[in-house]
Amino acid sequence: MKTMQAWILAGTLLLPFGLSADMTLVRDGKPEAAIVLEEKPTASAQMGAFELQHNIRLITGATLPIVRGEAPKDTLVTIRVGGENQGLTGEANRIQFSKNKILLTGNDSADYKTVNYKNHATFPPINFSFKGSLYAVYDFLEHYCGVHFYYMDESGTTFKERKTLTIREKDRTFTPPLDAFRVIYDDDSQISKFRFSPRDRALWQLRWRLNDTYGMTSHNQYSIFFAHWDKAKDPNLASAFKGKNEALFAKGFKGKSYHSDSTVRKHYPNDPDLPPQLCYSNPDAVKYYANEVITYFKGGNVPGGWLNPNGSAPAGKTLLPRMGDKPWFYPIQGGDTGGHCLCADCKKRFPQDNRENISNNKFQFIADVAREAAKTHPAAGVSSLAYIQTLDYPDGVVFPDNVSVQLCLPVYSWWHPVAYEKQFSAYRKWMEKEGKKRPITLWTYLFSTYWDSRFHFGKYKPFPGLYPWKTGEIFQMFTRDGVRGWFTEVELQYNHLEAYVAAKICYDPSLDPNRILEDYFTEYYGDAGPVMKEFYKEIENAYWSTKNCPAAWLQNEKEVIGSKGRRHPYWTTGLIGPDYNWKIGSPERVKKLNDLIEKAKTLVKTPNEKIRLQRIIDGIWKNTLEGQREYELLKIRKTQPPRSLSFNRGKDAGGDPEKIDWSQAPATAEWVGLSGEKTANACSMRAAADSEYLYLNFHDPKAYAGTPLSIWQNDLEIFFADGGKYPVLQLAFSPKGEKVFYRYRMVNDSQKTDEFDPGVKVISRTDEKGWSLLLSVPLKNLPVRNSALRANFLRTTPDGNLCWTPIYIGSYLGGIDMAGTLEIFPLTIQETAFACYRKGVDSALVDDPAASDGKAAEMNGNAGWSVSYTLPENFQEGKYRIFACLRSEAAPEPDLSHNLGVYDSKTKKTVGFKKVMVADIAGKEYKTIDLGVFPLKGGQLFFVGGLNKKIPVNKIYIDFLRFEKAE
Repeated sequence: MKTMQAWILAGTLLLPFGLSADMTLVRDGKPEAAIVLEEKPTASAQMGAFELQHNIRLITGATLPIVRGEAPKDTLVTIRVGGENQGLTGEANRIQFSKNKILLTGNDSADYKTVNYKNHATFPPINFSFKGSLYAVYDFLEHYCGVHFYYMDESGTTFKERKTLTIREKDRTFTPPLDAFRVIYDDDSQISKFRFSPRDRALWQLRWRLNDTYGMTSHNQYSIFFAHWDKAKDPNLASAFKGKNEALFAKGFKGKSYHSDSTVRKHYPNDPDLPPQLCYSNPDAVKYYANEVITYFKGGNVPGGWLNPNGSAPAGKTLLPRMGDKPWFYPIQGGDTGGHCLCADCKKRFPQDNRENISNNKFQFIADVAREAAKTHPAAGVSSLAYIQTLDYPDGVVFPDNVSVQLCLPVYSWWHPVAYEKQFSAYRKWMEKEGKKRPITLWTYLFSTYWDSRFHFGKYKPFPGLYPWKTGEIFQMFTRDGVRGWFTEVELQYNHLEAYVAAKICYDPSLDPNRILEDYFTEYYGDAGPVMKEFYKEIENAYWSTKNCPAAWLQNEKEVIGSKGRRHPYWTTGLIGPDYNWKIGSPERVKKLNDLIEKAKTLVKTPNEKIRLQRIIDGIWKNTLEGQREYELLKIRKTQPPRSLSFNRGKDAGGDPEKIDWSQAPATAEWVGLSGEKTANACSMRAAADSEYLYLNFHDPKAYAGTPLSIWQNDLEIFFADGGKYPVLQLAFSPKGEKVFYRYRMVNDSQKTDEFDPGVKVISRTDEKGWSLLLSVPLKNLPVRNSALRANFLRTTPDGNLCWTPIYIGSYLGGIDMAGTLEIFPLTIQETAFACYRKGVDSALVDDPAASDGKAAEMNGNAGWSVSYTLPENFQEGKYRIFACLRSEAAPEPDLSHNLGVYDSKTKKTVGFKKVMVADIAGKEYKTIDLGVFPLKGGQLFFVGGLNKKIPVNKIYIDFLRFEKAE
């Protein structure tokens, strides 16, 4: 989940007109109407006047005059904007006709600043502002004049040009039922191919009826750290420190350097004890936040509190105003970190809570804070998120009236039936239990394949995921159920139409989404409308389907399974990886869609229609065609496993890389370009290890020492990964001696980056022979798993980029899934890496105190090969001695035995095996058996054979395998 940087809103409405009189505003290109403001107009009314004037000029070419007070005497029609708004509250607006007068008004906040139409900084604010008069103008433009604001700049506005503008009289009063907030956050605003000016974005927010009145919530549980954990680095926040009180914070994280919210962590960068959350059962934590609620309710603020993260706001400044007769809620929400309190009190009061569901503890805390605040200020409320581990309804909590809850729903994944069932059930229970008692609002995720690609699968270029009709269905349900507010995250370059449909319905739930979409395609693309409608329909039908799903994804109705494996049922990103994505985007489907795009090119006529189509081509379709070609390369890349480098541990060198005998250390294979192409550069890397350190020796004959370059233009970058993609460590070095160390972690699809100290010792030299770099890193600071380390070495130079193992992508971090392997022998493989066949029946992973790590693989001795281990494809070919650590519960009968060995599934032959007598391994203690020397290579299978006769007590337990290089 992202911190909100900018909010965008949407909404329009379509209403049938009855028969009534007509009124002409422009005739034959000449104005017959004037726009009239009060002598002291609100900012909302001023903005409405400018927008009305501008859009009527687009339609007719005529400029209606804007005056204050009274219309000129020769005016045939007076359009009064603002004023005469008695009885209107909240966001209510009114369109009213009488004789030669049109009233466009509504409830406006008392903001009378001067609006400059060219300067977006003078526009009425989006947050905490009623803009009824402006909304009346927008409704008038849309439903009486035929204007629609489909996109961010003027090319996204549709209208029918005509010299005479006549409108039909029909009075109308309207109030949006989602009165809390309607907000859109553009997640790709900084990386989109399309750039819009701040003014464009400000107009778009207003035209799409953005508003935040009350109850909007995001991560905000920061001030208590600055007050009671320690003095923050920032002087503004350091002054907020009142004294250490560890009891307020989550227990169980001391010394763990646990991931904490970046807003907090940046102030305590090297604190290993920093807790990720609060102790929800601590009564003083409740009182602390009740006081913060009251402070904001009374018009003040707190350093580190809502909208004051750096403590720079003046103490008396109101940051969360009360809005008329609307309810008021202070947002309280912990960091996006997980890591909830493990103290006895938190466990005791709700023993049913667990790592994946802590709803009861969290919402009991929220309820306690709300009750405490209400003791002295009954109108002061608290809002919070029901988010991932807290989306389940907390059956053990009784909520007071002054609580609002915002439900976080990844609706873009609802094509997956298990994800839909899990999330919809949670949503339905919240609405049934609380929907009529308090404001229930939403935080939705209108993402698609692009999001999964960017955050889970190396930023490959995917087949698109578009679903505007499904969006309409879902949001009709939300509004019908009575939700009171809506915020969404979306990548607007890709899913702007989904956002538009959702926002229209959230502004006016009576709208028909099919009618909205029909009008969109007709007005936006002209004659190409039917073709583009078919384009979108084809993609939605493919994306919102399980036809291509592997059967295993849908077999277990209790688990959400996708390309990334098991996902938390309430955080279902990462479901669509490249293989599944390009099943959706089959060659036949891509060809059909491309033919539709080519046909649409011949049908668009006006300059704006061509711009709109080109946006689809540049923003979506070119990406798809490039992605299809790159996927073919990806399939090739999957047949070429990443490289590996293996070496034995040597005698201890104490972390000094100059004590290593580098002549005996193995060197990497020839370095290549990022996509595997041969290069002229002769970079090399040698590796060694002892019991405590990894040692590396890098050399490049070219140092580029005389060229003024930054570290990122001339460096060696070393990446270490923990199995898959995250966490990732990045170590960067330049020939000039510069060093940068980053650690990347992914938390709920938000990449967290922080600097860290890996304990590196570096010796860097440049001379006529080039650049040499020696370094050592403590193994304890690296993600070593089963004596192996996923790593890649990359060299950035002015002549191009090189790598040890190809990544097939421009982003070093994005290609981490292609990292090679450093195998440090002896190589120990623990039971967690074993495959268990018929798990729970013939095999299992079990706790065993006698095992080296307290766990073992258990196998039914009557069902051979139920436990096995497959050597990675990039396992370095050679001769290895294999040791197996195992025991058996079978009685040590004479001649009772089983075979352990290696099988090659490609040749379908046994490479070798050894008979192990049960008498040698019987009992409660593990025995390490030397199985002999085997010629090994990647892909071969180590098997544990069954007993040579069936017996009732037959369990065999395997602790680990160990491979040693045979000299």
